[in-house]
Amino acid sequence: MKKFVLVSMCGLFAIFSFAQSRVNFTLNNRCEYIIKGAEKDFYVFPYEGETQAALYNKALMGVTKTFVSAKDVVSKVENSMISINSTHRIEYYIAGGLVKVINDVNYIVEMEFKDGKIKVNAPQIVAIRNNKGQVAPTRDFLLNSSGQLATGWERYLFVNDVINNILSSIKKSSNDDW
Repeated sequence: MKKFVLVSMCGLFAIFSFAQSRVNFTLNNRCEYIIKGAEKDFYVFPYEGETQAALYNKALMGVTKTFVSAKDVVSKVENSMISINSTHRIEYYIAGGLVKVINDVNYIVEMEFKDGKIKVNAPQIVAIRNNKGQVAPTRDFLLNSSGQLATGWERYLFVNDVINNILSSIKKSSNDDW
């Protein structure tokens, strides 16, 4: 029993340690990304002992590893901010699998940097294009007729994976010589 408790505690510690630099945005009925149960719309992650420039460069490397052509999606203020303006394709079937739906979601993610800290602002959906390339109000894609989030709204949480992938590449400096 003691071994079980010890192993459980170690597992929980590992989970919380790994999860410390992860975002979990959700959507509200105004089609905005929010942090559920929080009044703020951003995350701040501490990176003790890291300089602003080092964090900026590590995040930029994470962006480069995440996007095929990072230079085409990134705007930046040197050592202070990275803004990602990209498009994500969402494909799914309706009508019992007979009709394929394709939505191209244009979104923005912003990260700000200070010594020892990274701030990740809530992403923004800029526009959504349907199969024909037409832009409609975001609510037409995300909300049902009663103004609540429609079935399948979770598809639009892909931004969490994008951001968490970038954050996972930002680790404490290592002395490993490569």
